[in-house]
This record gives sequence, C-alpha cells and structure tokens, in this order.
Amino acid sequence: MIGERVKQARELRSLTQEQLADQVGVKQATIALIEREALKVRDEIAARIAEITGFPADFFDLPVEQDFPLGSLVYRKFARMKAEHKKLSHRLAQQAFELSEFLAAQLKPIVVRLPRVTDEDSESAARIVRNALGVDPTSPLKNLIQKLERVGVRIFVLPEDIPDLDAFSIMVEGRTPVVVLNAAQAGDRQNFSIAHELGHLVLHYPLTTDQDEIEREANRFAAELLMPEEAMRAEMAIPVTLSTLAELKSRWWVSIAALLQRAKQLGIVNEGQYLYLRKQITQANWLKHEPIGIPADRPRALRRMAEVAYGGTINVRKIAKDAKRPPFLVASLLDASSLVPSDGRVLGFRSKDDSELAEA
Repeated sequence: MIGERVKQARELRSLTQEQLADQVGVKQATIALIEREALKVRDEIAARIAEITGFPADFFDLPVEQDFPLGSLVYRKFARMKAEHKKLSHRLAQQAFELSEFLAAQLKPIVVRLPRVTDEDSESAARIVRNALGVDPTSPLKNLIQKLERVGVRIFVLPEDIPDLDAFSIMVEGRTPVVVLNAAQAGDRQNFSIAHELGHLVLHYPLTTDQDEIEREANRFAAELLMPEEAMRAEMAIPVTLSTLAELKSRWWVSIAALLQRAKQLGIVNEGQYLYLRKQITQANWLKHEPIGIPADRPRALRRMAEVAYGGTINVRKIAKDAKRPPFLVASLLDASSLVPSDGRVLGFRSKDDSELAEA
C-alpha cells in the first residue's frame, strides 16, 4: 500500500488523519505511519481504508510517477484559501492529470507547441504566443481554451467550486503545461485567469523567487494577450465611458474592470479619470456582477481522449476499472469536460492502432 495514495484518497474525501482513523478503527498515529510508509498495513486495515474512501484496492498500489507539487503559484497568491480547500483543489487537479496521462498512453504522443519565452518582456511574449495560436495581432482572442488545447496545454475544470480560487498552473516534470480552473467563474474572469496562468507557463518555469514581480509580469502578459495595445489605442474612443467599455467587453470578452485598468496602463485615461470611472463601477455594484454576461467555456480534450481511446462511447465504469479509480471520480472529471467544442475542432488525437486523425 503506497502511502501517498492513501493520503490522496483521504484528502479527496476531505478527511483528516484523525477522521479516517476513527472510521477505520485505529489511532491517528497509525494513519500517519501508513502515509509515511513506515508501517506494514494489515489486509483488514487496507480493505477498510478502501471501503471508507470509496477507492478500489488497486488504486493504493499505483506508483506515483509524476511530480505534481502542491506549492504552485496559486497557493502563494491566494493565501486566504483554507488548508482543506488547497488540498482538495490540488488533489482533484492531480487526478485529472493522471487520468489524462492514462488516456494519453493509449494514443499517439501529443506534441506541446506552446512557446517558452525567457529573453523577452511580457508584452513581446504575449505577441509571440498570439502568433503561435494563429490569432491576428489586433483581433479579439476568443475560444482561448480550445486554442490552447490545440498546442498541447492540458486544461482542467475542477468538478466543484473551490472558495477563493480562480486558477493555477503547473509545468509537470518541466514538459507538460497544465492550467486548472475553478468551475464557478464568469467567462470574462475565466479568460483573464487563463491568460494570467499562461503567462507563468510561458515566462516563469522554473519559478523565480520574486513572487510580486512575476505576478506583475503575468498580469502584463495577460493584458497584452487579451487586449493588445495596438487594438486598444484604435478602439478606445476618447472620452472613455462605462458605455464604451461595455461595448468593448462584448467584443473582446474581457471585463469592464480589466478594460479600464488597461486604459490606465496605456495612458488612455489619466489617474483622475480612472478613479472617477472606478467609483462609478463600485456604485453600480459591478465589481461582483458586471453587465453583459460572457459565458464560461470548458475544455474538451479530456473527454475527447476518452472517446478516442474507448472507441467513441464513454463507459465510465470500464474507464474507472482500467484506470484503477472509483467511477464517481472519473465521472466527475469527465463531466467537467465539455461535450461539444465551442469553435469547431480541438486538438486531434489518434489511437495507437488507428492511422486516422480523430478530431472533435
């Protein structure tokens, strides 16, 4: 019984060591020793842990092959998150990634074509990424999730709302870019969260120690990626008003607040104008609920991988048995992936036994 797997199952079920120990009928110290692999686990205790957590016995013998660290950017940026929410979000993302790896092993290798930029500033890096995504330098960047999946970024939506979480990113083993999103985000906020984390993946791995600076760089990257300077100078008519910003929101799929911040950053409005418009936004209660709803998108690739690997029809119980995971977990992760792509095709997958390209 691999201790790390016991810890994963326990945290996915939101149990403390003491709570799991009480249900198993042992002391908390016993669970701690099991998770450290400092104790040989008797068969009856192993069976009880599997029963309580709902994970199959085979899960606890799976090697932990990928480094999927908890200490990613979001946990320093969102220090207000409760410890149990950090653990749950981390474990759900880890399981989504491991499920994608299990499915990917049955398919032709996926080529990552996301640029890594280490010798350019944030704005130049954003323009390089726009070009890699096949987007015109001055056009709105819509359907961002599908465009990123096409260049090999693994994007997962957590199957439940995690308080105080927008998104986080991890470069797994230095080679596989991953972005994890909270389920409860408006589309405009989701787009900026993705773009911000993309900035970290493009600019900052391995991570530097100056957290404040890399957060500023990721924000500048996201601003240029979603609201290119050339386009904003052409489209932000002076005087800038909330009405003009609202019109731009419907075209560019970013929030009114983000557009106002961009106008200030580019010097299109001065400090006094910015504060006046910001006050109007606050008085209108738009900080929490802006007008002109932008629908949130969902990734497609995980479900498509399952369709290709299993012949088009998804049998959750079959996948769960093969992946050595409980059906409830596999179902929740696949359900968080979109049934239908929002803009046509996504990243193509091929079965190892199939020469034809499979696309959504």
